[in-house]
Order: sequence, then C-alpha cells, then structure tokens
Amino acid sequence: MSRITDQKYLKSQQYKTSSNLDARIQIHGRFSINKYPWHHWVFDHFMLPTNSRILELGCGTGLLWLQNIGHIPDGWKITLSDFSPGMLRRRVWA
Repeated sequence: MSRITDQKYLKSQQYKTSSNLDARIQIHGRFSINKYPWHHWVFDHFMLPTNSRILELGCGTGLLWLQNIGHIPDGWKITLSDFSPGMLRRRVWA
C-alpha cells in the first residue's frame, strides 16, 4: 500500500501533528504569486443559502474557516472533522 493512502501511516506519522501541514501552508503563502489567497478564493465559490448546514470531512486545522470567519453568515451551522487527532488538537480558533 502506498503511504499516500495508508491511513495508519497518515494518522500516526504524516498528520500526527499539524506541523507538516503548517509547513506546506507556509511554503505556499511565501512563494505563491497569486495575490488572492487560496482560502478566500475557495470560500468565495460557495453558493450556499444563509441557513446552510455544512459538514467538512478532513478540515485539517480549520484554516479555511478561520481565514473567512468574518464572511460566514450567522445562519450557517458548521461541523468540522478530521481523522487526525493531531489536526484537531491544533487550535487555530483562539
């Protein structure tokens, strides 16, 4: 089985903590030539009603939502999940 699909490896090594994901995000932020942040671009493409119920599977540290917190309608009910306790342990929500 490839490491990229081996959930035991991913959970116990690659995503044991958020440090590997954080490093990749920093690299993209530092070297991206796009002036419009990726998390904002993704969020701007959501076409959801103001009373939506959202379930994100594999949210990582929840950075998509944190970077768009001021744009989330009051009526949205959002549930974030990830198979890695290390990702969920990283509190980006302050």
